[in-house]
Amino acid sequence: MEYINILYQFIRGDLSNEYFEKYIYNDQLIESNIGNDFISL
Repeated sequence: MEYINILYQFIRGDLSNEYFEKYIYNDQLIESNIGNDFISL
């Protein structure tokens, strides 16, 4: 469940928006599981 940790770090501001987008782009699991939910936040 590493995508949970990545998302948490992003929300805290530890990761840049660019890094987060690249991470999602390179991991279909993340994109399919939290992509839409994150946008709706």
